[in-house]
Amino acid sequence: MRMRPYPVPGTCDNGRSITRDKIEARVLAGLKEKLVSSDAVAEAVRAYAEEMNRLNRDQRAQATTDQKILAHIYRLRGERFTEALDDPEGGRQAAEALRFLIGEITLTPEPNAASFTQRYAANCSAFSIR
Repeated sequence: MRMRPYPVPGTCDNGRSITRDKIEARVLAGLKEKLVSSDAVAEAVRAYAEEMNRLNRDQRAQATTDQKILAHIYRLRGERFTEALDDPEGGRQAAEALRFLIGEITLTPEPNAASFTQRYAANCSAFSIR
């Protein structure tokens, strides 16, 4: 193979040539040296691990943010529900709706304490699909 004159014929006086086999051998040797060497593989593994760690940190940070948002929403809804129960006009209806949703409440005394463990079970018939 020879260099093709560019852009105008006669502008390059380099008459050297190289066979395709030698070009392919040089390219393969370069690929082997640059891409398959133990240093290149070690760097690729290190970069991969670093990126996975970054993605995991981002995911954990997002999960923490989501949990905080959900806790805030839950707290606000709990406050609204408490206000609804205290409402002289709608509180009775809200309490009745709550009683319908709760199928069972179990209070178990704590050993050597003046408190109880509370367990609530849903009224499954309240959630049936008709």
